[in-house]
Amino acid sequence: MIVRRETPLALYKGLGAVLSGIVPKMAIRFASFETYKDWLADRETGKTAVGRIFLGASLLRRAGWV
Repeated sequence: MIVRRETPLALYKGLGAVLSGIVPKMAIRFASFETYKDWLADRETGKTAVGRIFLGASLLRRAGWV
């Protein structure tokens, strides 16, 4: 019905507002994930153990970030 009354581009009204909220949120999540991954990694090898990944994920979940 919207397509008939307006143009097909009317389906994308408000997309800019949605993206302006999603893009910064995802950038913050990505940056924080990388930071937490570095904090949880072994200092000598630079690798992260599976247990530490689950620990970090549970902490993020508890904080309400995921």
